[in-house]
Amino acid sequence: MNTSNSNTQSNSTLDQQLDFLGLNEKPIVDPILTINHNTKADLGRTIWNEEVVSMNGQCPIRATTIKRLMTEANLTKAGASTYYQNMKKKAGFVNKK
Repeated sequence: MNTSNSNTQSNSTLDQQLDFLGLNEKPIVDPILTINHNTKADLGRTIWNEEVVSMNGQCPIRATTIKRLMTEANLTKAGASTYYQNMKKKAGFVNKK
């Protein structure tokens, strides 16, 4: 069995699945990995932890943290807001209803 041919076929199938918008060229989203091979989520957690430390263990200031997530992790405002809220919830800073 020629693995090169099967890899080409599987790549073609994957490309077809990923091209759900019919762009047939380059992806419309930036790669998740950064130059130093940390994911945006890894960078987000690092920023969150630094902000918690700077707040002496209290919930980080939303605007400051979101601005850092946008700048340092290259997130959109919506993405940074989502990361912030998810980390806040996971850290237990959200009151349960």
